[in-house]
Amino acid sequence: MAYSNLLLTQSYNVSSDHNALSAALDQFIFVRIGSADGEVGQAYSNDRTMGVSQSTAKKSEGIDVGMIGISKLRLGGAVTRNQPLRADSIGEGVRWLGAAASHIGAIALESGADGDVIAVLLTSGFTVT
Repeated sequence: MAYSNLLLTQSYNVSSDHNALSAALDQFIFVRIGSADGEVGQAYSNDRTMGVSQSTAKKSEGIDVGMIGISKLRLGGAVTRNQPLRADSIGEGVRWLGAAASHIGAIALESGADGDVIAVLLTSGFTVT
């Protein structure tokens, strides 16, 4: 059986006031809507996410953002497949523990540890309470 991956991506500029998407560790992290139309920036802890960065870029440069489908995501802690994930303080995916309302950006399709890059199903930043 062949493996294929459908991922809807859109290109955006990195917010001029936010240069946190330019390092190697900034690929496959959650992003949020930027400070102007057509811009994105790194998501912070519990931000409503709009997708996952598919590459790296300096401020005001273009970057592709995976928005719908299956993407890779860098983890900020241990997760088990099928857990809902939200952004941590540097945009990495961490599991939602269910203790407070949160914006869920993805569902883990694989288990992994801090720093791993795993497959996730993007969920467009819905809120759970």
